[in-house]
Amino acid sequence: MIRSPGAAGVVALALVAASVVGACSRDVAIDDWLARAEPCCPIVVHTTNRPAADGMDLALTDAGWQLERIMPYESCRWIAEAWLPLVRRLIVQSAVVESGTVASTR
Repeated sequence: MIRSPGAAGVVALALVAASVVGACSRDVAIDDWLARAEPCCPIVVHTTNRPAADGMDLALTDAGWQLERIMPYESCRWIAEAWLPLVRRLIVQSAVVESGTVASTR
């Protein structure tokens, strides 16, 4: 059994074409770990590589993960305008327990 990310509020992935021991980040993230791990939190993927992101989206959602995507723009402006608000919202949502209350941080 593949070990899950545990109590993470969000997994953030940068989808790059760089080689990691002969495989792209999509292969490592999906085939070697995440797609076989128990879904435990949302995943945010940021990339300008739309075809690769489409493949990652399909594989991870088929494995039961909630996936959100962000397309980077204007240098790092997208981080404050799009990525950070999304990640913040997902973390807050993951802190809400089934009873409808916010989990304690103490």
